[in-house]
Amino acid sequence: MKSLTIRQLDEKDEEIADALISLGISRNVARILSYLQSSKEVKSVELEREAGLRQPEVSFAVR
Repeated sequence: MKSLTIRQLDEKDEEIADALISLGISRNVARILSYLQSSKEVKSVELEREAGLRQPEVSFAVR
């Protein structure tokens, strides 16, 4: 059986997201960008789990 490690947004990621939101970026895009800045490669499913977003929200934010 495969092992899956799930990393959620930590306090630093939340601070980055809050700063981006204060600059006018939407909450979903800010959460995704703050997660991606500390990750090398991420799948859409991982973004859904770690950023606490649904699939349509992730797809829209990534575009």
